[in-house]
Amino acid sequence: MPIVNLQAWENGRHRAIISNAQKTFFATVEDANDILDWVHYNSENNDFALSLSNAFEKFGKLTEGQCNAVRKCIARAEENRAKWQAKNEQERANAEDVPEGRIQITGVIVSTKFYDNDWGTQLKCVIKDDRGFKLFGSIPSSVEDYACSEEIDLKGLRITLTATVIQSDDDTKFGFFKRPSKASII
Repeated sequence: MPIVNLQAWENGRHRAIISNAQKTFFATVEDANDILDWVHYNSENNDFALSLSNAFEKFGKLTEGQCNAVRKCIARAEENRAKWQAKNEQERANAEDVPEGRIQITGVIVSTKFYDNDWGTQLKCVIKDDRGFKLFGSIPSSVEDYACSEEIDLKGLRITLTATVIQSDDDTKFGFFKRPSKASII
């Protein structure tokens, strides 16, 4: 019987070759799932991972050298994660407990996020105080307005303000602030 649609036949043959290559790859590479998880997770922001993802899609496998490179990346990431965790634990051990009441806060903004509520959108942040504890609350509008007008990223900015602080119920090194005033960027 002659081939009616040569392109469809060629596409099917190519899919079969890729499928067989993938089956062989998973059968012969012990940590194939870990390797491909790393490749897919990092392919959006890492050109190397994107090239490996494209290679796997095109050929149905990765070479031994590519697999070894990914294993090194995974090991480096785990090492960095362990260092980061040890550093955070050390900082946490040295941090003071969150004081309560109306206090002055001086520290660095470590993260920001917009939250929607009944009154519109609010920009909130986590501030790591110089005494080591972290506080969550609304960024004062004066600081937000200044940062927007000057096109400054708030993350990493040193700030000082006065606010009412309460300690978290389940963590003495974390708390919440409200009614911030006298805010300024240092």
